[in-house]
Amino acid sequence: MGMESYFVNLIPEGVKSSKVDNINEFKGQSKLRLKQVSDLVDSHFKLKKYAKDEHILEDVLFLRISHEKNILKALSIEGSLSWFEEGLRIIFRLYELLRENALNIRISHPSQTEINTRCEKEFISAMRDIYKDKYVHFKENIMHSKACVLPGGHFYYYLLHNKND
Repeated sequence: MGMESYFVNLIPEGVKSSKVDNINEFKGQSKLRLKQVSDLVDSHFKLKKYAKDEHILEDVLFLRISHEKNILKALSIEGSLSWFEEGLRIIFRLYELLRENALNIRISHPSQTEINTRCEKEFISAMRDIYKDKYVHFKENIMHSKACVLPGGHFYYYLLHNKND
């Protein structure tokens, strides 16, 4: 995780998340078929294939799909703090879409913190609390303005080529 990133997991009922050697693992069995979830997301969001089991969601978030034998284990989403609240709104729209379609999904932070909310405002507030120190450091020391850019190397490329920020 870089200084510019934040993470959210969408985990189906029947799956538990844990950390092993600082890596998220998803164990258990959901009832959600990968195709069912992929088709639903693809029909409501701009989704581009990026790598195996990884997509770009709405041009600003990485969406990583964990699955086993075509059964969904989790959706892991990474965004850049340069577009923090806007990215969180997209994530919450995705969460709501899945729940509205009777897909029993919960939303959590990779530190095992489950975020019990059904309201976008509460979700954003909870994420602000989780990332408070990191976000303040980011705004004070790395980037002062907003930029709609993917995290990781994409962010650092943007930063390198836009030094006026």
